[in-house]
Amino acid sequence: MFPEPADISVGLADAAWCCAAVTSHQANVSRQRPADADVLASWVASASAELGLPWTPWKTGLFVLHELHAAGRTLTVAELTSALVAEAALGGGGCLDCLGAHEPSVSGRRADPLDACSASVSRVLLGYGAVSLAEAGPRNEDAMMWLTPLGQMLAASIFVGWAPAADAEVKAVVQRVKLMPHAVRGTMARPWLASRSGADAVRALLAYGEPRAGSAEGWTALVLAADVGPGGVQAWREWACKPGFGVYARTWLGDHGEPVPELPADGIWLGIDNLLELMREHPGLVTARLRHMLDLGTPDAVANFVHGMLASGHPGAEQIADLLAELSAELSVVTVIRR
Repeated sequence: MFPEPADISVGLADAAWCCAAVTSHQANVSRQRPADADVLASWVASASAELGLPWTPWKTGLFVLHELHAAGRTLTVAELTSALVAEAALGGGGCLDCLGAHEPSVSGRRADPLDACSASVSRVLLGYGAVSLAEAGPRNEDAMMWLTPLGQMLAASIFVGWAPAADAEVKAVVQRVKLMPHAVRGTMARPWLASRSGADAVRALLAYGEPRAGSAEGWTALVLAADVGPGGVQAWREWACKPGFGVYARTWLGDHGEPVPELPADGIWLGIDNLLELMREHPGLVTARLRHMLDLGTPDAVANFVHGMLASGHPGAEQIADLLAELSAELSVVTVIRR
């Protein structure tokens, strides 16, 4: 999955072998040391798996590794924590991994028991020999952290070696980066974005995202398109006249000084998006809100709501209508509208 490191120094392999031998979940490490290249490849694979790759990325751990890699210098825990909080704010705040209301932590020394999902970042990276940590004062926030040569190799293996190829299909790009933190996603997608004009990149991403609106892949395609910047403006203009998914183009242009008149169904489309995002992250909250709407609304009001959703053409409208049908005591209200 990850590229095998080349031109490896014996000292680096020695360090990797020692780290693998003392890591608790590596109890089955062979007593006979294999070749240096095999040692390092095995270490990279093991450390990457600890970071949840490829299926369940540990966002907090990957973000800390990425920040140290991007900075190319020593960072204090305070600097890392500030960057982590800013990253979390892009998704509404709270921990990147559990979506909890508590602030994410780098040092793992907080007394907050809710912070267990991110409290072991420094411990894990230290345990693998990927970072070094030095006290620099009485406060935990003053401690300094930097990547070791092993950590530099791990970061390059993930953020460079695992990045989508410049000629990859849009689907491969989106699927590779969709679960990554925003900063990591931008770094990994950069070679693909840089290999084509901004307008072509935005066109390809929007075309891919349209039938997947409301899903994690559709959202990722939109974020990557927005990251292109002013170079993609012509593609956004082309999409601005389209109903439905074109609402994102109208929004983008408005945010960049080119106001475009809204279409009547824009609010419905964005409302469906918001409900679908809540369904992924807080399904119980969506159920409670829809049940409350059914309790207060008349059959006609519910029918109008369902009709507006289905008429919008949003790919996720049927999913919400299905949930309403399950919750509603008047199943005929939803059924009649869908016939």
